[in-house]
Amino acid sequence: MSGYNTRSKQAADSKQVVVNGDRAVNDAIADAIDKISEGVCRRVTETLEKTLSRMLRESRASSTAVASPGYEYRPVSYEEIAQVKRALPQVTWRSCPRGHLYAVGECGSAVVTAVCMECRQPVGR
Repeated sequence: MSGYNTRSKQAADSKQVVVNGDRAVNDAIADAIDKISEGVCRRVTETLEKTLSRMLRESRASSTAVASPGYEYRPVSYEEIAQVKRALPQVTWRSCPRGHLYAVGECGSAVVTAVCMECRQPVGR
């Protein structure tokens, strides 16, 4: 009997129409609410799992992208970028269309086209 009371209260709390005194109707409404809640939770969980899995794959792919033969690219922190900028004051710093930094040496103008190591967008020229 306590399960019936709990489910009836849940149905009432969720603003569902409950017919007082009709146990079958109350049970049907409570069951419908349970099924809807389970379905929504399942879909949200599946969506989150897919999104997190995709983000992890993309993160792994970007952190192991090959910069050039024999080297690997690894994302750097803002602190590391600041240290490199201080160590190389003669270098001109530019950013790709998505805002990732890259260095241009010598005259400060890009004379070749390359790709951003973070997003693979064309940079230079």
